[in-house]
Amino acid sequence: TYGQPRVGNHDFRDAMDVALAGRYFRYVNDRDIVPRVPPAAL
Repeated sequence: TYGQPRVGNHDFRDAMDVALAGRYFRYVNDRDIVPRVPPAAL
């Protein structure tokens, strides 16, 4: 994906890891704030 905010929660992330078996890539530019919203700590 390019430039999208984070989606889902920890359960969503775990299910996606299982379903896609590592075939998912997320490219993030160091200066782009949108992909870092909301913070992972939330």
